[in-house]
Amino acid sequence: DFLRAQRMVPSGAPRLRDLYGSFEHLALALSKGRCMLRCRSLLAKEDRLCSQLRKDKLAAWPAQLRSELELLRHIEHPALPRIHEFFEDFNNIYLISELWDGIS
Repeated sequence: DFLRAQRMVPSGAPRLRDLYGSFEHLALALSKGRCMLRCRSLLAKEDRLCSQLRKDKLAAWPAQLRSELELLRHIEHPALPRIHEFFEDFNNIYLISELWDGIS
């Protein structure tokens, strides 16, 4: 039951496809349970980077990762890509950040 609880998503939680579209696979980081996609914010009309992380391949518990991502959302530094938000479904966590040099 504990492991199943790590995969639960609260009812009514925002869904990735409700706020982002035009997903395009990028040809890097397609291993170790991670996939990177270019996507477009339906609200801001800007391209963003979506990193898809498989929960069964994480080195930390999903609850711990959620806490750390919430902290990272508030960090603003010119040398780091800004993390806009993150989403979750039963199998994956999706990290939405700004596109950075080297990603096109």
